[in-house]
Amino acid sequence: MHYTIVAVIPFEFSLREDVKNKIENDKYNFMNYFTGKLFKPLNHYDIDKKVKPYKVYYAQDEVDRILKNGSTDINNKKSILEKIKNWNCDLSSGIENGRYYVMRDKNPHGMFDYWNVYDVCMIEDVLKNEEFVEHAIFTPDCKMITSDQYFIRVGESNEKEFEIWKKRFQKILKSYPLDCFILFIDCHT
Repeated sequence: MHYTIVAVIPFEFSLREDVKNKIENDKYNFMNYFTGKLFKPLNHYDIDKKVKPYKVYYAQDEVDRILKNGSTDINNKKSILEKIKNWNCDLSSGIENGRYYVMRDKNPHGMFDYWNVYDVCMIEDVLKNEEFVEHAIFTPDCKMITSDQYFIRVGESNEKEFEIWKKRFQKILKSYPLDCFILFIDCHT
């Protein structure tokens, strides 16, 4: 699945006349420059980034939900452990103090497996469109602010949540000077 996030360029770059000239004269190299600057901070959100294995405990209702998908002998603990381990392709599974757990080495902050900067503009330009909204905002202090869900389609079931996110998204962008630049980043998961 593809989705877009926007990255707010630190204000000190937006003020510099040479940066503004670079965008006007050589947008491609400007985007490449910031792609390099974003590489390390965005790596924090890479799904494939390996991390030290850690335990994730399952609540019993989660175990029950997993077991409902497919045939598993609920009286066979070895079969249950295998099913839980394979559910999210985890390293191993076990039982500790009566609770099921898995050992996981996936990035708990992971959001995408690759990304690509594809455009740049000023915040004031995108805010002219009151309907403008993307999945997330990457702030100059390297924080990712996301909606609680992906809005592939908006309908009766999620219209209220979408409107709440859209207002929050626009409010966050408006908190920055209007002549700050934002990068548009295509992400894949």
